[in-house]
Amino acid sequence: MRAFLTAAIASSVVGLSCAGGGQVAAQSGESTVRRVAVTAATPVFTVDLVHGAITVAGHDAPYIEFVVTRTTSAKTDADRAAADREVRLDVVEGPEGATLCASMPYRERCDDPDPWRRGRDRDDQRPGYTVSFDVVAKVPRTTRVVVKTIDGGPLRISDLDGPVDARHVNGGIDAAGLTQGGRLRTVNGDVRLTLPTNPRAPLSVETVNGDVVAQFAAGLSADFWIASAFGRVFSEFDVTRLAPMAPVADRSDGHLRYRFDRAFGIRVGQGGPAHRFTTLNGDICIVARGQ
Repeated sequence: MRAFLTAAIASSVVGLSCAGGGQVAAQSGESTVRRVAVTAATPVFTVDLVHGAITVAGHDAPYIEFVVTRTTSAKTDADRAAADREVRLDVVEGPEGATLCASMPYRERCDDPDPWRRGRDRDDQRPGYTVSFDVVAKVPRTTRVVVKTIDGGPLRISDLDGPVDARHVNGGIDAAGLTQGGRLRTVNGDVRLTLPTNPRAPLSVETVNGDVVAQFAAGLSADFWIASAFGRVFSEFDVTRLAPMAPVADRSDGHLRYRFDRAFGIRVGQGGPAHRFTTLNGDICIVARGQ
């Protein structure tokens, strides 16, 4: 079933101010709670935004429940009217799960990494508004969660036994209670993990400008491949150094090249899932919970 969450969401003007020489109107509204019954053993919940914060937590009920808050900032009343016409949140739901996707001009598809590229060289094509959707959801713990946003708030994921794929650009990622690992990526922001139970599957954590801080439970046994170009690496666990990864031969384009992994490896305990933590400008901290 497909549904649309648009400007029809009950809303009211919450503030007026002047900025940049023009009137800016901020308009916000909150949808009613949506509940989707799921029957799949591993449901899928996907949220794909351009502007907005996302919070997803696992629970023991057999349904997905979410609430969406829409906020519009516009230079003029005409721009606000254009936002109401042009921007919506598409919702596809069924027994396998639910997908929420922000639809707007210049965005060719939901997974478009650069939604405004066709208008970047022409200011007259840029909209005079910004619309954000903040999503707060509860999902069955076994759900596969895929969440993406570019601006507007943090990503928070917690208490999940299914795989996680979280992607951000301008903001941090906070994750807690992930037992099946996953991939957490951002460009500008910290990634912080709190793991009361050590994950049984690998974690891949990446940021460019930010720290990676991961708290693991006692009794940790895992391997870590770590890379930080301009930061430091700390561990509260005893570690041993792993042998470097062998270079990978690349014979494409009629040439032979060898690619070297710049990450170094360490082992905690007896080894186990191979986690990968990477940052360019930031520190990496592996912390023992309770110490």
